[in-house]
Amino acid sequence: MKTTLSKRLSAIYDMVPYGVACDVGADHGKLIISLLENNKISKGVAVENKKGPFDRLNKAIIESGHQDLILVQFADGISKLPSDVNTVIIAGMGGFSILKILEKDISKLPNVQSIIVDAHNSIDIVRRGIVKLGYRIVMEKVIFEDDIYYEIIRFDKGQANYDELDYLYGPILRKEKDHLFIKKHQKRLNDIDSLLCKENLSESRKIDLEEEKERINEVL
Repeated sequence: MKTTLSKRLSAIYDMVPYGVACDVGADHGKLIISLLENNKISKGVAVENKKGPFDRLNKAIIESGHQDLILVQFADGISKLPSDVNTVIIAGMGGFSILKILEKDISKLPNVQSIIVDAHNSIDIVRRGIVKLGYRIVMEKVIFEDDIYYEIIRFDKGQANYDELDYLYGPILRKEKDHLFIKKHQKRLNDIDSLLCKENLSESRKIDLEEEKERINEVL
């Protein structure tokens, strides 16, 4: 790749299908530029909703020389999504923010075949919410970077049935159980054990933690 990507962005890059992709919250445009440079997409859309980041993004796209094939939008989420976009990428924000972006402009989704997300929290709620919009989980990957575990998920249009553990831990992740998935949840088990040792823990909190511990042991 001509453009160097972080581990997290590389994982998202690998999941993008060919077509027209929109990166919401595109930052410096590294992902969308890299996708275009390597013929992973035919065209791109890069979105920012704040003036400073938008100006930096616009400058980066112009400097890349790809301004004819990458549309830079000053917009809120997918509110101005072009109809030819088949993949929407929303990375690097909280789960509720991701869902708000999608649910607020649900009318923009009919032609969107794939949604790729990197939610920094409330991942189970993101899974539920996007499945409810008519998508199924087709790819999942755990990435460890800068002492943080990230879960990258690709949803494609379609139906699937998931249970509670699928939403909490990922239907593909819990099936494949790669080393980072195991390490992430073993760390959480250690954190729970530390919390359970605290004397001022309420009974209800203790029950919640014990139940979570039981669920993690079930998926490991």
